[in-house]
Amino acid sequence: MPKGYHIPQCLEKDRLLIEEWAKSRTMESRLVERAKIIQRCLGGEPVKKLARELKVRPNTVIDWRRRFDAKGIAGLADLPRSGKPPKYTVEFRNEVLATLEMPPPLG
Repeated sequence: MPKGYHIPQCLEKDRLLIEEWAKSRTMESRLVERAKIIQRCLGGEPVKKLARELKVRPNTVIDWRRRFDAKGIAGLADLPRSGKPPKYTVEFRNEVLATLEMPPPLG
């Protein structure tokens, strides 16, 4: 292991979850990729080798390792992004869905 290389701390239940995510064929591909990065970081693989084999930039590996180290599994989720605010409220959405569930009018 290279000098100064940091292996994140990980609970056994989190390690098992990461292994499950890394093998998943139904999860979002970006979460699967992140799980693979963390799984291999936990195994002590060098950043450059890991990045080359997973076809990502070394900074990507470092960033995900840092986020996992700081927040655990929750650190692998996307951060909220700014953007256009929702046009409709949750209440309006629920009203529309309730209306769609009603029987059609007679006639």
